[in-house]
Amino acid sequence: MRRPRAWLSDPGSFVRSGQGAEEGRAISALLDRAVETGALESVLATVRDGLSGVLVLRGEAGAGKTALLDWAAGQAGDMQVARIAGAEAEMDMGFAGLHQLLVPFLGCLEGLPAPQRQALGSAFGLVDGPPPDRFLVGMAALTVLTDAAAARPVLCLIDDAQWLNRVSIEVLGFVARRLYADRVGMVFATRIRQEEERAVVLAGLPERTVGGLSEEAAQELLAATAGTQVDRQVSERIAADTAGNPLALVELAAELTAAELSGAEPLNWPLRFGGRLEELYQSQVRALPGGTQTLLLLAAADPTGEPVLIWNAARSLGIDPEAGEAAEVERLVSWEPRVRFRHPLIRSAAYYAALAAARRSAHQALAAVTDPEVDPDRRAWHLAEAAAGPDEQVAAELERSADRARGRGGWGSSAAFLERAAALTPDEDHRARRMLAAAENRLAAGEAPAARALLGQAAPRLADGLARARARRLEGKSLYAAGQMSEATSVLLDAARMLQPLETRLALDTLLDAFVAAQFSGQAGMAEFLRAVRSAPKVADSRATVADLLLGGFAAVGERRYQAGAALLSRAIVPLAAGQPIPDDALPHLMAVAQAAALLYDDSARYQMEKRWVAELRDRGAIAALLPALGTQISVQVQEGRFADAEATLAEARALAEATGYLGYLGAYA
Repeated sequence: MRRPRAWLSDPGSFVRSGQGAEEGRAISALLDRAVETGALESVLATVRDGLSGVLVLRGEAGAGKTALLDWAAGQAGDMQVARIAGAEAEMDMGFAGLHQLLVPFLGCLEGLPAPQRQALGSAFGLVDGPPPDRFLVGMAALTVLTDAAAARPVLCLIDDAQWLNRVSIEVLGFVARRLYADRVGMVFATRIRQEEERAVVLAGLPERTVGGLSEEAAQELLAATAGTQVDRQVSERIAADTAGNPLALVELAAELTAAELSGAEPLNWPLRFGGRLEELYQSQVRALPGGTQTLLLLAAADPTGEPVLIWNAARSLGIDPEAGEAAEVERLVSWEPRVRFRHPLIRSAAYYAALAAARRSAHQALAAVTDPEVDPDRRAWHLAEAAAGPDEQVAAELERSADRARGRGGWGSSAAFLERAAALTPDEDHRARRMLAAAENRLAAGEAPAARALLGQAAPRLADGLARARARRLEGKSLYAAGQMSEATSVLLDAARMLQPLETRLALDTLLDAFVAAQFSGQAGMAEFLRAVRSAPKVADSRATVADLLLGGFAAVGERRYQAGAALLSRAIVPLAAGQPIPDDALPHLMAVAQAAALLYDDSARYQMEKRWVAELRDRGAIAALLPALGTQISVQVQEGRFADAEATLAEARALAEATGYLGYLGAYA
């Protein structure tokens, strides 16, 4: 049996050869489908052994059922393959599907018993006569297939069974239940949700649900179809929002820009996937009454799923509660205990089926019923989505939400609020400063490509000297994250000089960043660092922060004043190693703290760091600080002889560094 994953040992190969999305559609269902292909192989093996096999593949639209049938057909070169696909336009044409399936075998029609021949001939319009008895038609179809299989095994592949006319699917279900030692295989592919009467026809037959792809397979398919690397956080978001639907992944890869795929530009919410799936789900939404469509729009626009909030917003728009009880709506959404769409793609379809003005109106209604005291951030977000253009009042609300998110350690959320605030800010300089703040938060959240993209937009528009110096500092930290240590050292020292007359505290912190980079850039960088420290303003001992102690300690050691340097470094790391939570002002400098502990040979401090830091930083979402903490953990695990643990930690750290673009944050382990 061939294993489909081997087809993508080089995911970009078919893209480079010009196949791209079309090839992606052809093989997408075969990624991560060992279970499904194994079930199909079992059917084929049973038929080859002289018996018969039946399988029903059930899955959402776009799950890859057709590609699985393609795979089965490709494996059945020793069989007679009869394949049909239901068509919605032919649902009212009696026996159309059955006729299409049996056409290759009608040469043996004359060999049927007379009653069966008459019934089948009448069903297909080949002879005149009364309406055929369905039992006789079923027996005739069974006889035709088993007679054909006597010469060579037969495989029947029935795609889109939900669109077959009712009498055809009933006859085929009848045949499937009566096969035994006939060398006939039948595989049906059908949607998970179909009319009750059609679902009963295939009920009880062996079946396999074709679900979404795993996260790993979804990432592989995205990269292969796009022909480029996809940021891990982006692919995780897309995999979640599409529930791993292969067709949606292929179509999204074609829709999204390179900047969106790399994480440099944020994705919309809800995710807009376009293509055939969007048309399918939007057609279902647009078939509903107007009030029901608006109710679904409100549900799609609010990610909390809180029924009371959505019903209150609906009432403010004059929507009757009975709108949620319209026919067919239960196939799209459930209302209790929380509002939940049956599939993530339905949420997207319900949202984008509405005009932009209607979407703004929905967000305005949701903002109006959201308590500003209980959930100010959600209200600010809805107000932003309701804005038709620049609005400083709403932008200021978003900036306050960003401050609250940052206080909770939500660096990514803070950045998202600031980016939206910048987009709504009328003043260009103020807009650029908010964009710069968003970039700083993106870097702290471990989203280096997005941080660099925002910095590139903000820097040319900054008029304020302090803002320009902060931008230069962020440029240096971005270079460090990318592993360009020599360039990072030079830029960070330049930023420290720019900051020194404007904001002493930030200038000193930047000098410490430059020292960490200089550790990896050679003696020239260290000499330049020492010259910069000598000219920097001195901080009173009583006001010294962790960064000040580290900076003074490293400078003293660099000048060979070892006793003074050791004393300062010890004062910096003792509180952090004593079990206290990591203070916010130390968070950006944990790489320097780890270097200080190593320089002092303070194993006790390093063990305390290893035990607490990783867990605490994960909880706080501080990805940039987590990477050096993982480096410390690896070192301690190696020293303790826990080599398997160290190997696992190293694998995690490397994957995290690659996913975030923080290639320089693991030091020697990168």
